[in-house]
This record gives sequence, structure tokens and C-alpha cells, in this order.
Amino acid sequence: MRLNLSIIFCLLTFINCSTPTDPTSAEYWVDKLDDKQTREQALKELGKMADPKTVDAVLEWFKKEGAWQPTAAYTLGQLGQNRVTNELIAQIDYAVGSGRDRKSQIKNRTNMNIARALAMLQAKEAAQPLINLLATAAPAAKEQIIRALGKIKNPTAADSLIQIALYDAEPFLRKTAIQALGDLGDPKAADALIEMLYVEVPGISFYNEARFSLVQLGQSIAPKLIDTLNRKNETVEKIRLPSGGQIAEGAIEAKAGVVLGLLHVTQAEADIIKVINTLYRKFEQRTRVPIFASIPGAIIELCFALGNMGTTTSIKTLERLAADTDFNIRQAAVEALVETGAKDSTTKLIAYALKGDDAAKKIALVGATQLGNAQNLGDVDRLASALKTSVEKERVRLIAAQECGTKAQCWQTKLVDPNYRVREKAALELGWLKANDAQEALVKTVGDEQAAVRIAAIQSLSRLKKGDLQKLKTIYKASKSKIEFNRANHALKRLIALLENAA
Repeated sequence: MRLNLSIIFCLLTFINCSTPTDPTSAEYWVDKLDDKQTREQALKELGKMADPKTVDAVLEWFKKEGAWQPTAAYTLGQLGQNRVTNELIAQIDYAVGSGRDRKSQIKNRTNMNIARALAMLQAKEAAQPLINLLATAAPAAKEQIIRALGKIKNPTAADSLIQIALYDAEPFLRKTAIQALGDLGDPKAADALIEMLYVEVPGISFYNEARFSLVQLGQSIAPKLIDTLNRKNETVEKIRLPSGGQIAEGAIEAKAGVVLGLLHVTQAEADIIKVINTLYRKFEQRTRVPIFASIPGAIIELCFALGNMGTTTSIKTLERLAADTDFNIRQAAVEALVETGAKDSTTKLIAYALKGDDAAKKIALVGATQLGNAQNLGDVDRLASALKTSVEKERVRLIAAQECGTKAQCWQTKLVDPNYRVREKAALELGWLKANDAQEALVKTVGDEQAAVRIAAIQSLSRLKKGDLQKLKTIYKASKSKIEFNRANHALKRLIALLENAA
């Protein structure tokens, strides 16, 4: 006669075998597994608790066919015990297909959750079984299988994922495969991912996914990106848009340049500056010779690439672009100068604040106060009569600089200042000062209520090349769905990838 599972659990763990009554205990939910009405909830609760002593109890129900099987599969992944890997693989159903009857739906959900569990367990031996399952799985299950193949990180999966990314008929699965290739981290995927920077289908671009996955691969792929930037990638040169036309002027260089910037590939800096200068000459002549809208767009993207590299080599080029009265060009150049920490550019930005429309003037003023020191305060104050925008709001950064100067400890106290502009300035200064002791405070600041402060903290952590990965991931998880932090979230996601590469 079969013993009650809760009794077995009690015997194995040497605890009182009376009927458990505490819902915060694992034995309480093990006891509930025997009741069909509470089994699903019990499996979920046991997964949350992640008590490894409950594995056998969960495994017993996972091996029994029923509506609870998908939940049991997922719970086994949460419990984190690799000894169940073979049991999970053995329960994969390769023949279920896309049936709509209840039994088929349960089996498909089980396949999906087996894939998720194997990913949580980092079960490299599961790569080939999951690749085999891709051939017959329902579309919904394929998504989870593809994601799992990336997270398992077995290079065996690279070829299958590359094929899906390049050729699958379903664009969503192509995007999923691109993301999985980034998680997989195999440089073998570089050619395909670079190609997918530029491939489009009607109404759909794969650029964002491919860009991040390339960042995940790390600097080893730099030579291929530099070739693409210099128009030596034959595969990319042959790509045609859904309309049949060629890729827009400057777009090939811009997209490759952006990834090189995000990877801090400084050896590409001279090539990027050369491209910017060529495009900017065309932009300056736009009143005489019409240009494509892609040209200013490419200049803007390449400015951000130079900013991400953070070296002094690009400062003269960026200053020249910041002098332009076009708001978008100026904004990109000013933000890049700030990210670079080009403090000597402050005087020029103050002068630029007298030229252009109100928006262009303001962005120059903001950049000047972000970069400036106490000695710039008088020059900024003299702008007040010439500008419609309020100098008072922006000058608080320089007031803080008057107090803190180059004292990192002082700037660290400013990270909690009531004024977000002061907090932003403090976060930037700590990065420029290479204040390693401020790492913990900067990580906390990544969760600031203001997006601008978050971005400043992320930039400084990127400069320091340090940060508590687990805390940064927790912040990202909490804010990734908040639209107001969209740009900061993308930057944080890239910082996490760069820190993981460094680790």
C-alpha cells in the first residue's frame, strides 16, 4: 500500500508527522499534493519555496499524466536540482503536434514547461532533445524551446538557432532566435546577427534584438563589425528592403557603429569619425543638394557611438557638431560630450547656448552645467538675459560643483539631494572621478525616480566597469515595463550584459 507523500517527507526530514497545518511550510503543501483540488496550487507554492527536499514528491506527480503535469515540470525547474534532468527529458512528447483537444494542449504545455525547467537547470545535455522537439512542436511551444536553447548555453544549439533567425517564416520566432543567440553567447552567431541588424520584413525590423545580442557576444566580434562599418561585408551590401530598394544612405555605417560604441571598441573610433565627417559635409550642404533623412539620423546614431566609447579623440568632432543649430544634431553631440566627460568643452557649450532656437539653446546650456565646474558659474549667469529658458533651474548643478569640487565623498552625499539635477550631476561626477568607493551608491541610484539620474548612474558604472549584477538585475526587473524609463532600461540592460561579459 502506498504511503502518504507527506508522511514520507516527514520521515525523511525528521519532523513531526502529524498533519501539517502551517501554510508557510513545505510539508504543508506536500500534504496537499494528494488532493486533486489543491494539487496545482501546492505545486506552485512548492516552486516558490524552492525547498530541494520536496523534489521527489513533485517528481512523482510530474511522471503521472494529468492536468497538473505542466505545473509540476515548471516547479522542478524552480527547485533547481539537476538530478531530475533525465526525468524531464524522458517526458518530452515529440509527437503531440498542434492538436486542439485538451489532452494535446496539456502535452504541449508540458513540453513548454519542460523546456523552461531545463533552461533554469542549465541542463546542457538537453540541447539535442530540444533541437529535435523543434521539428514537431506547436508554435507556442517553439518559442519556449528557442528561449531555453539560448539559456542552456550549449554551442550545439547555435546552428539551429541561426537557421531560425535567418529564415523562419514567423517573424516573432526569428526575433526569439536572435535573442536566444545572444543568451547563448557563441561568436559563431556574429555573421547572422550582423546581417539581422539590416534585414526587414514588411512592418518589422530585427535591429533592436540583433543589436543587444551582438553586445552580449562581446568584443571578439569587433573585426566583423568594423568590416561592416567600412562597407566590406558582402552579405550586408546585398541586402534589399521589402520595397526592393537598397539600405538607406548612412544606415549601414550607423548600425555597425552603434554596436561598436556599445562594445567600447575604441580601435573603430577613427573610422567612425571619418564616416561622420563625410555625412556631415552632406548635411551642411542640404539647402543646395537635397539629402535623404537617413543622413542626419546616421550622424545622430554615430554621435552616441562616440559618446559610449568615452575617449578624448572624438571631442573636436563632437564640438563641431554641437555648434550646429539643428536641435537633433546638437542634442546628440552634447549628450555624447557629456558621456565622454569633456569638461574642457564647457566654455564652447556656453557660447553655443546663444545660437539657434530656444530648444537648441537650452540643450547647450544643460550640457554646459552637466560638464561645468564652479568657475563656469559667472558665464552661465550672464546668459540669463539672453535666454528665454530659466538659467536658475540649470545652474544648481554648478552650485553643487562649487561645494564639492573634485571631492568624491561630497558628490556621493549629493546622490540623495532633493533636486534631481544635482543628483544627476553627482552621478556623472563620480564616474568621471573614477570613484570606485561610490559603486554601491551608484547602483542604488540606478533605481532613482528620475530617468535622467538613472542614465547618469548607468553611464558612470559603465565607466567604472563595476556594479552588483544581482542588484542591477533586480532594478531592471522592477522597471522594465515602465515606459518612462524606457531609455534607461535599455541602457541598464546593456550595462548588465557588459558586466556579465567582463565577469
